[in-house]
Amino acid sequence: MLKLHKIQGGLILGLLLLFLCIPASAAIDLTSSSVFDSGGLTPAFGEEIQTTIIIKSGPHDVEDLKIVFLEMDGLIDPLSFGKSLFPIETQANITLDNNVLFCDHLKAGEELTITFHVYPKSTQKSMITPVQMQISYIQLGQKISEQKTVTTAMDQSAWHTLQTTRTSTNNTGILLILAALGIAIVIILILIVKMKDMNVQDTSKKIVSRDVSILKEIKSRLDGIENPSTSIIELQHYVKSELDKIMNNKIGTDLPEDGSRKIENPDKPKKTGDKF
Repeated sequence: MLKLHKIQGGLILGLLLLFLCIPASAAIDLTSSSVFDSGGLTPAFGEEIQTTIIIKSGPHDVEDLKIVFLEMDGLIDPLSFGKSLFPIETQANITLDNNVLFCDHLKAGEELTITFHVYPKSTQKSMITPVQMQISYIQLGQKISEQKTVTTAMDQSAWHTLQTTRTSTNNTGILLILAALGIAIVIILILIVKMKDMNVQDTSKKIVSRDVSILKEIKSRLDGIENPSTSIIELQHYVKSELDKIMNNKIGTDLPEDGSRKIENPDKPKKTGDKF
């Protein structure tokens, strides 16, 4: 019987030791979140990363909690630190010195929230690690140490917005160039088709009218382009200039429809019906 009691006592002691050896780190719940203020919507200076750390003690008390905030891809604003406890009647003593936070204890079920701002060293990466945390505390008589990082998405930064705008602008420019080339090809084809019907007498009124019709058609198509590029605008000015030249020449030229110019010699006497 005594031997049986010893065995039972040994089992109980073994289970107790096993329970005490279970890592207590799983009992503490630490979560972090961060948001990059790309639009400058907060009262803070500049585009900062708003960081929130939430620590829940879990089912067991936590003592001598220490968190060292290490600057990685960002610079911590030491004056921006804020803290809050839940429930509000929590009596924990919290101090902060040189980006190092101390909390004497958190009872089971209590929660500590830490907030602060971090200014990114670079905004060109899509994802950065502004802060790394070295955490240590005592729980169930054990000293636990762990390390966690805070990551932040930076795809809304001014740099990324500029790159997106440049890409969009380049694509738009390529489309406009292709459109201008297409219009130029159409113009050449129209001129080729029109030139097939032309004869040597290019100065006739009929040809001039035909040129005016062609240029007016080209000008109409160019004027119908929305948000024209610089190349299109220059082409518009050129077509208008050529049209103005032809119109000015046409006004000062009286050409018959058959393309011939009838010139009368003022020195030659008019026929008055001479009789032979």
